Amino acid sequence: MNEYPTTKKYDPKWIEENWMGPNPLYLLEELCGNMKLSPGMRVLDMGC
Repeated sequence: MNEYPTTKKYDPKWIEENWMGPNPLYLLEELCGNMKLSPGMRVLDMGC
């Protein structure tokens, strides 16, 4: 799990209890790793 350092900070039990399908924390970390995000930027979450 070294490739997801931010996700690693979450309680594994909490992740497992709330897991429905692909791990959304892994997906979020992958997505953010491929984006140029800067402090002060706004991110629109479409929820889909």
